[in-house]
Amino acid sequence: MGLTRAQKIKRYGEKAGGGSAQGEQSAPNARPSARRNTELPMPEPTEAKRRPGILIAVVMIIGVLLLFYVNVLILPEFAAVAAQGHGLPEWQFTGYDAEWFAGFTQALGQDGPGLYASVHWSTGLLAPLVTAAGWALFFVVYARRGYERISALTVTALFLIVYLLGNVAVDAAVAGPEWTGWVAASSVLMSTRWVLLVVLIFVTASVLLRKVREQLQDFDPVAANDERRRTFRRR
Repeated sequence: MGLTRAQKIKRYGEKAGGGSAQGEQSAPNARPSARRNTELPMPEPTEAKRRPGILIAVVMIIGVLLLFYVNVLILPEFAAVAAQGHGLPEWQFTGYDAEWFAGFTQALGQDGPGLYASVHWSTGLLAPLVTAAGWALFFVVYARRGYERISALTVTALFLIVYLLGNVAVDAAVAGPEWTGWVAASSVLMSTRWVLLVVLIFVTASVLLRKVREQLQDFDPVAANDERRRTFRRR
């Protein structure tokens, strides 16, 4: 015959008599814990914050590559082939006069003006649009509200407007070089384009430096270490 509970307690102590009861109580409690362990962890909020930065960086890189492609690859090749090695208005940083521009139009010949305009209204149009869009997104997200953001967006808009107006003016001057007004306007716009690009790079660098400085000031190594530990435990 098996021992009764009282006999088990007398012979083996309290633990032997209450073992089955404790096992019965602990068995139901194990199910919720097992169920909790199978639940998926909540998504990290920091991942959503990184997505705008990645998107902005991609757009800006594409815009810069397009500008490089137009001004460093396409236009110099055009100058070597269609303009007989003559300099281009885009690369005259300090401007040019009517005499220099007359030599440029003569070097283009009959087919050159059409090819020159096609560059301006294909890749030459897409490059400043994408670049300005990337810079505008960057300033909207990272620049401070108020003077910093307004001034940065103003410089971006001016860069895009001057860039496009410069293309219009130089194409009009090539079509009618006797109109000295178009020649002078294109000269001013081509020079202003590069000045605004330098200002835009300077403003971008200042915003980036401020953001890095703020992140370094707000950085807490203890909190960052605790966050890494929590992330590791979830995985």
